[in-house]
Amino acid sequence: MHGDYEAQRHWMEITLHLPTREWYFYDLPYWGLDYPPLTAYVSYICGLVAHYINPSWVALDTSRGVESAESKVFMRATVLVLDLLVYIPAIVWFTRLWWTSRSRRTQNIALLTILLQPSLTLIDNGHFQYNSVMLGLTVLSLNLLNSGQDVLAAIAFVSSLCFKQMALYYSPVIFAYLLGKCISLPSSKGYVHLAKIGATTIMSFAVLFAPFILQTFPSVLAQSLHRIFPFSRGLFEDKVANFWCATNVVIKWRKWIAPSTLPRLATAVTLLAIIPPMLHILGISWSLRETEVSAATPPPTTPTSTVDAPTGNEPSITTSSEAPDQRQPFPSTSTLAPISETQQSSDTGFPSAHGPSPTVNLILFALFNSSMAFFLFSFQVHEKSILLPLLPITLIMSGRSEADVESGTWEWGILLNNVAVFSMWPLLKKDGLGLQYATLTLMWNYIIGYNPLSLPESNVKILSLATYSVIAALHGAELLFRPPARYPDLYPVLNVLLCSGVFGLSLLWGLKKQLEAGWGISGLSATPKKPAPLPRPLASFPGRSSKPHGPASANRRATMDPRLVKEWSSIRAAGDSETSGSLRNRRRDSIPANVFSNGIART
Repeated sequence: MHGDYEAQRHWMEITLHLPTREWYFYDLPYWGLDYPPLTAYVSYICGLVAHYINPSWVALDTSRGVESAESKVFMRATVLVLDLLVYIPAIVWFTRLWWTSRSRRTQNIALLTILLQPSLTLIDNGHFQYNSVMLGLTVLSLNLLNSGQDVLAAIAFVSSLCFKQMALYYSPVIFAYLLGKCISLPSSKGYVHLAKIGATTIMSFAVLFAPFILQTFPSVLAQSLHRIFPFSRGLFEDKVANFWCATNVVIKWRKWIAPSTLPRLATAVTLLAIIPPMLHILGISWSLRETEVSAATPPPTTPTSTVDAPTGNEPSITTSSEAPDQRQPFPSTSTLAPISETQQSSDTGFPSAHGPSPTVNLILFALFNSSMAFFLFSFQVHEKSILLPLLPITLIMSGRSEADVESGTWEWGILLNNVAVFSMWPLLKKDGLGLQYATLTLMWNYIIGYNPLSLPESNVKILSLATYSVIAALHGAELLFRPPARYPDLYPVLNVLLCSGVFGLSLLWGLKKQLEAGWGISGLSATPKKPAPLPRPLASFPGRSSKPHGPASANRRATMDPRLVKEWSSIRAAGDSETSGSLRNRRRDSIPANVFSNGIART
């Protein structure tokens, strides 16, 4: 297995026997280390265990190409152990946290949907890599963001970046979410929160890169960065189902554009593709800030108006000491769980530094859009990089509901998973994983209950059936007919053209779904219209004292929305009970619904 398997074993060898200053310099033509430091540290720990069991497995230089049965068992076991330590706990927490309002059965099905994903299983346990560690740290970061623990989330995501640089596909969205949350907070709190996150991020990078910063700075650090970001390589490797490889059939990019220009071109196109989901999150965060400022501004009060304890004809107040708050101040999409009531910071439901921002309900779609844009347009993409957009779309579709099926979200998730594993078929075929490829893909579709023929008619159903028909035809043709001698890569190229087309359509669909989810949030963030003025109030309310009725009344007034205080004050001063009742009914229709969900029970 002189491929990624030997690369990972070789890194255990060099990290165990060489000082850190030589890790990124030693014998680079033979699988030189080109992953960030956290991968090197994990390789060192695995190398220690391997050396304890059998030193010949990781002996410097002399162990190259070791493929004994025992060493293979050890290497496979390291993947499973890291899954148990990082990936599986993060996924279990995700299903319990994000689908908290769903039944335990739905949560368990979501868990199986994610853990049995065929692409990740085939690459990590078949082809051999440790992608699950990077993805598990990313999911851990998402769970912490949804729990309002942004500082710990920043540490988890930096760890993901420092384990595998492909996590950069997610970084624009994580950055936009955290910056947007700081924007949506009041100025002083926002600045403090931003400073805490920024300092934590810098310190996390500094700690993980410390051995390379402290030794012969900056040569060791510069070499490590050069190995991690190999701009000297080509635009793409092998046949990968992205924009550059697909269009290279017609436009020979390497022929018409200088090699030094191609990375700049790919970077520019990638930036154009990832900016929309970032700006969408930032724009909604800014609108939430404007709404909070508007809602926090106390309305003008009528000097002669006071608020008494509510009577039987008035809406009753449910305080936090009397009953738990069951409101859902921010709408959830059909695929994302609403923010838990325990995560809200105030009666207004606006963001705080101690709870998630409402834009957390956009983050999975935004991660999908960002990572798919990177996969399609960025420089030096591998076929295995499709695992990054697969993670968020699989997380989204895992909490299957009727709304997901009707909207096509669930079906899109399955289509992308099936097409993604097919896009890696040339690599899996080279590794001799044909049987595992067919078995795991069919088993996963069966376990989650997918039958495209039984689903309602839709565009995605038509696309799915057409795609599966072409996939079956290509597999059959490859099995029965050899490609022409003039076109030896015919089948891989047809694979690329089909898969890249589906991935491109999925990016457009993902942007549409993110906008739809954003409309639900920004709709509530709109500043309420000014209601029509009431008739001029009387000087006093007949038969009612204008003085407050004790501490209980004062406490109730303190917990009431300022706009509702104004409405009730005007109603009390308006005249007799019949008139005030009609006015109250008319005025309640003009108050936004979220006022009444804010601790106020409808009568």
